[in-house]
Amino acid sequence: GSHEIWWNPVNRKRITIPNHPKDLPEGTLKAILK
Repeated sequence: GSHEIWWNPVNRKRITIPNHPKDLPEGTLKAILK
């Protein structure tokens, strides 16, 4: 699909991320992975 579903261990929620770099603001992934 066009989306990836990630598990966030911090708040124990699944995050749906558009698999399109253009749709992802700079720094968003870094913020999620912190």
